[in-house]
Amino acid sequence: MTFRLPLSRTHQWRSDCFLQAGLGLASAQLEACKNSVFNVCTFPPVYNAVHADDIANCAEVCDIYAEIGSCDFYTYDTNGAIDENCKIYAFDETIPEFQAKCQVIAIPVGNSCVFYDDTCEVTNDCPACVACGTGTCGGYMESACELNGNIVETHPGVPFGTCQKLCKKDGAAFLKWNRESENCECLDAGVRTCKMQIVKQGTDVADCM
Repeated sequence: MTFRLPLSRTHQWRSDCFLQAGLGLASAQLEACKNSVFNVCTFPPVYNAVHADDIANCAEVCDIYAEIGSCDFYTYDTNGAIDENCKIYAFDETIPEFQAKCQVIAIPVGNSCVFYDDTCEVTNDCPACVACGTGTCGGYMESACELNGNIVETHPGVPFGTCQKLCKKDGAAFLKWNRESENCECLDAGVRTCKMQIVKQGTDVADCM
């Protein structure tokens, strides 16, 4: 007969801690990736445009087209004046490749540096990082947004990563960065009005909104 010793309280405590830490990291990644704004993006030709009652309906349409290799991204327009508010795009681009063609990025300011890629690297300047790539809410983007937060500070001519660090130092809640001019605006809030959602096929929209 084989006897099994009961799990020690110390071992159980460590297991619980690791589990909670893992859940905490997943939650932090979800929050960091799901509030992304990408304005002034370059789109390929529309494969098809239909009317959808809501974004979930638009996602279903995209999934149907994806079965024949004809939906990689879709956009859902909340502007009531547009009847064909669900647009289907068939082009072979990753999330980072598409986002690299958007001129304006706006995200929450947090404790981790956010990278719109499948991986990220911890450095002295960035002791914690979040990768918003495949399989994350990095595939859900709000667009055509008007940011209503007040500007706390402006930093001209700085890279995106530097913008994140400066806005954190300024105590800002949200940031807006222009890719072309590298102008960085630190905002006191992420309040915004958006008229479009851009979604990578397969992204679980319910978890990201």
